[in-house]
Amino acid sequence: MAFLVVREAGYTVQCLSSVAENVVSKQMLKFISSLNKESIVDVEGEVSVPPGEIAGTSLQVEIQIRKVYSVSKSMPSLPLTLEDASRSELDFEKAEKFFRNFLISEDFVELHTPKLIAGASEGGASVFALDYKGQPACLAQSPQLHKQMGICADFGRVFEIGPVFRAENSFKHRHLCEFTGLDLEMEIKEHYFEVKLLLIVNISFPDEGELQAESQRLGSDVSI
Repeated sequence: MAFLVVREAGYTVQCLSSVAENVVSKQMLKFISSLNKESIVDVEGEVSVPPGEIAGTSLQVEIQIRKVYSVSKSMPSLPLTLEDASRSELDFEKAEKFFRNFLISEDFVELHTPKLIAGASEGGASVFALDYKGQPACLAQSPQLHKQMGICADFGRVFEIGPVFRAENSFKHRHLCEFTGLDLEMEIKEHYFEVKLLLIVNISFPDEGELQAESQRLGSDVSI
């Protein structure tokens, strides 16, 4: 038995194929299973309504495959998959909201730093350089300099959620050129465990009991 999900104009439908004498052979099932995602195909079959709900497609019908033609077979590894493109903005918004609310509750101050700066913030090997009115400039690799300026200005704890630009090459089919960074900086008063407890314990163990247990395991009485 083999399954296909085909898409046209944004609608998806499930296709099912099973061995049937003089209609579907084992070789045909093997061929269907070998099709890569995003391949262009023509499918011929009978449309039926299954007894139960189909959770993975938009149309609540099923095609019993009789013939499949591969019009254009895609590469095994695509530069962008439908799953990546279909990620909900709500997921990112939830992550940002959690990060922001947690740090604000821990007395962090949110910064909004410039992304067009005069020099590289983390080394010049992976920076997007450009000309700004006759002067050299670049896209910010991180808000590191401005975070440190915030600490020196006696803010104590600062953070930013914003775009980060890296001109980094990769051996894979993707390059990490732009992403949303969750950056924070904080002063250490006595021990680096202050940072460890804040980042690892408070986020990984939000329950008070788990927090105390992990704090004892670390052997630290540092108060956040």
